[in-house]
Amino acid sequence: YSSAFNTIIPAKLIPKLTDLGLNSNLCNWVLDFLTGLITDGDETAYRDKVSALSEWCYHNNLSLNISKTKEMIVDYRKLQRGGHSPLYINEAEVERVSSVRFFGVHLTDDLT
Repeated sequence: YSSAFNTIIPAKLIPKLTDLGLNSNLCNWVLDFLTGLITDGDETAYRDKVSALSEWCYHNNLSLNISKTKEMIVDYRKLQRGGHSPLYINEAEVERVSSVRFFGVHLTDDLT
């Protein structure tokens, strides 16, 4: 049997959540979470999003504190195929972690 999470069809779920009155921003976040930004080992979309965020901050006179920035990879595949390349922002490598505390909530890469 497949887990319930693996059987979700995002294209059908999002309209239902919208019909239930969920905020469109929340629905978009759920869609991004379910579909992911890394597909078949191609990290291009993910890295493009990070780059766009970095550029937006620069153009809006904000600076990212890279020493406080963490990357956590959540991967549901049973067989994890290969590693992920390090993430860089402004030529500084972002620390990869398996758990992080965010606004008082402890998150782990296996979501336990």
